[in-house]
Amino acid sequence: MCPDTDDRDPVAVVHELITAIAPGADRDVISGTLRHTAPQRPTYRQRLVWALEENPRLLTGEGCLAPHRAILRFIDLLHEAGVAGIVRPACPRCHRVVRIDKPLDGQRVCRNCIAKSRIEECIRCGANRDTSCSS
Repeated sequence: MCPDTDDRDPVAVVHELITAIAPGADRDVISGTLRHTAPQRPTYRQRLVWALEENPRLLTGEGCLAPHRAILRFIDLLHEAGVAGIVRPACPRCHRVVRIDKPLDGQRVCRNCIAKSRIEECIRCGANRDTSCSS
């Protein structure tokens, strides 16, 4: 319940992490992207920064390990802005580069893989059914 305090500027911290990957990264692009990722929640933004600081490889392809969904949004926005070296992560199950945000076994996976993980065979008729919407 105690507030997390970190007097560092989140933009400065993230800019330093990203310039280690892409030396010419524009600070204004990073600042705008960070603000757009978590516009009304400075504490959430701070947690995003701490997670990236703890594991900068999230920005270079290991985003499926992101502890917060906002990190994946941040990566997508940086990639769209053309920041070199930022890699959109692939789904760890099907290896497609699509939107991943559903947690499954400690990783973030795509919609299709989360749906496939819920399929079970009916013990009476043998049909495969998604167990998340059974009545």
